[in-house]
Amino acid sequence: MMLIPVKSYTVQYPDKEQVDLNQLLLRHKPRRWKTSGTALVLISALALSQLTGCKSGTAIAEEQTTATRKMNMAPIFEGIKEFQDNTSDSALGLSFQGQKVNVVPLGNFPGPGELTPLTEETALAIIKETLKEHGLNSTSSNKKVEVLVDDEKSSQWSFDLGISGASEPIYAEFLSQAHVETQNELSQRTALNLSDDAKEAAITLQEKLSEVYDDSTGVVFYANNRLFFPEQNLIEQVNEFVEWLKTMDLI
Repeated sequence: MMLIPVKSYTVQYPDKEQVDLNQLLLRHKPRRWKTSGTALVLISALALSQLTGCKSGTAIAEEQTTATRKMNMAPIFEGIKEFQDNTSDSALGLSFQGQKVNVVPLGNFPGPGELTPLTEETALAIIKETLKEHGLNSTSSNKKVEVLVDDEKSSQWSFDLGISGASEPIYAEFLSQAHVETQNELSQRTALNLSDDAKEAAITLQEKLSEVYDDSTGVVFYANNRLFFPEQNLIEQVNEFVEWLKTMDLI
């Protein structure tokens, strides 16, 4: 065999994307690096950055490759719907299951803005009880997912409830008005730049969770304190959700 000298040779080192996919590449160190303090410091810093660095959109996508699809998010349900009556009177227009009901405030009866806001504790109790009436059990959940804030960073979101009795895992979240949120819920809400208004925040959160890769179903309930009956509104949201689960063949 005739040996031919190599006239030129370019050394190729793994780039960041290759290292993200296979961190074992960082375990091998050329012999001459072992005598170089600078090289050892640099390689240690690189390895540390893989473990503790901020998660980019690309990194999150790579982590989520174990999921077969994006999270199956239920739509935002209306429950009891408030609308503006086109007549000349000042009655509050409400519709319940498609039927119009006019409620006229009398005397010193408080307006919608003066009602006691629906807190998370009360709301979760209502959700659990309503689900139980439909044969679905629910308990406090530790389910966490990484939600993109923008193209550069993400934030972790924790669901309030895990729902059993369906053909796949289901997780539920409740959003109240920001001023009555718990500190933990408020910090999550702030991290995702969600509105102080419960319904607007629910719409945004539902859209963001729809982009999360996870083999489960999710739903976001919210407090509608602009109505005289926020508790009944929430019950109807849950009822609509259960009907949606049936149409999706999940129960």
